[in-house]
Amino acid sequence: MKRSVAAVVLCVVTWSSSAMAGYWADGLFSELRHEFGNIPRGSDQRCAFVLTNTTDAPVRITGMSRTCGCTQITLDDKVVLDQNIKQSRENRVILTGQEVRIGVVLDTRSFVGSKSAEITVSFDQPSHADVRLTVNSFIRQDIVLNPGGIQFGSLSRGQDVTKELDIEYAGTSNWQILSVTNSNPNLDVKYEEAYR
Repeated sequence: MKRSVAAVVLCVVTWSSSAMAGYWADGLFSELRHEFGNIPRGSDQRCAFVLTNTTDAPVRITGMSRTCGCTQITLDDKVVLDQNIKQSRENRVILTGQEVRIGVVLDTRSFVGSKSAEITVSFDQPSHADVRLTVNSFIRQDIVLNPGGIQFGSLSRGQDVTKELDIEYAGTSNWQILSVTNSNPNLDVKYEEAYR
């Protein structure tokens, strides 16, 4: 009877420590999930998952994969997964205190409706772990932005640049934009109804 009890306790302790071994890497990320919410079709949607090595040892990313071709993945602005690259083999060592950014660009032109994607980041140091990062969105097909966002690029001081963004709505005719707000004092934003 004494032998059976000792074996059961030993199995439970061993199982618990191996189950916890993979969770060390979850704590390296500031968040594991990003909610884009309701977004217009064609809009530029980006987010970044920040990984900070808070351990006492170097950690190494050995690879990344994703569940959906609706995302492009970057590691500190270097594209590691896109329409042509389905799985990446990285060998990125992050020292204690260092930070890296895993960027996600969501394709809102080719997909509509509810969209969810998982990005798996694999580690082998200080021990093996896989972290699943999730992005969720609902891409509205009744609102379309063209282009998907406004990029000003490099500008000289005092240079004036005008950019336009078309917002099209394919719903009921009583829908309208009531106002446009802007918190940047360097931008002058105006809107006008082009057609109905």
